[in-house]
Amino acid sequence: MRRFLLPLLFVSIATSNFGMFAQAADDPTQALPFPKNFDAAKYLGKWYEIARLPTPEQPANTMATAEYSAGEAEGEVVVKNTAYSADGKQIRAIAGKAQIQPGDPPRLKVSFGPVLPSEPNYFIMHVSNDYDLALVGNPSRKALWILSRQSTVPEDQIQQMIAIAKEAGFKTEDLVISDWSKVDLQQDNQTIPQPQILGTWNYVEGEKNGESLDEQHFQGQSIQISEKEMTLKSEQFVIVMAYEFVEDTRPQAVKLTITKSPFGTGQSSEGIIALEDGKLKLCYSPMGGQRPKTFDGSNGSNQHYFILKPAPR
Repeated sequence: MRRFLLPLLFVSIATSNFGMFAQAADDPTQALPFPKNFDAAKYLGKWYEIARLPTPEQPANTMATAEYSAGEAEGEVVVKNTAYSADGKQIRAIAGKAQIQPGDPPRLKVSFGPVLPSEPNYFIMHVSNDYDLALVGNPSRKALWILSRQSTVPEDQIQQMIAIAKEAGFKTEDLVISDWSKVDLQQDNQTIPQPQILGTWNYVEGEKNGESLDEQHFQGQSIQISEKEMTLKSEQFVIVMAYEFVEDTRPQAVKLTITKSPFGTGQSSEGIIALEDGKLKLCYSPMGGQRPKTFDGSNGSNQHYFILKPAPR
């Protein structure tokens, strides 16, 4: 496994999803656990390293994030890993590629060079139902990661992941816990891979040029995001907007164009969008205004700013 290789997986902490499980802690030939009905598309997006076993390839006192997006070929994944020092400074970012292997267990070949390895070099061991947590390792038991969509994870959830890894034969007493408290996560979360925003979102709060809107105001309203459209639903009307990420910026720039509404179509708006601690932030100018530079809906900004959370499944 190459430097700062952060696996992309997901862990189920509420239910046991194992297809098979290792029985002997000291026998690396024993099969690793793996999740049933693994959905490869859902693991695309950004992951934080919560804990790992020490490896020669990853220096001590460092931690990493990984961002995964679909490649052009079938089963291909584009990888971007970013390493940080213990004091919160970004050290470097490195691009690579991965190839999802067919069948069970879910496993990948990953490389940051021109050639993929001959054998898979990490295995997805456990994945949460909501794809918020992940556990990955390899049959040698020398590499192990606990991953999360957020930078912090409740201690009881971490302990459940550790218990799974320990039963599979990993030396969990050697795990190194990542401390993300010194990293500027607001800046770090400004760009987002598209797969992470797909689904239905409920409003938490909002502000329209100084008018504050609480969750009660948005009762019965939601936004459904597909690969090309955002559909705003309320009890009174439905508005459909085509959207596109127009630049690779921080925060991520987005263009919204109304394609269906009771108020007319064709109007466009420039905005910015980001994920932070599992919530979606969306800020845009009324039709025809300049793209916002910050997430701000205060009086005089002439901007609309909303915070949303994933809808219950």
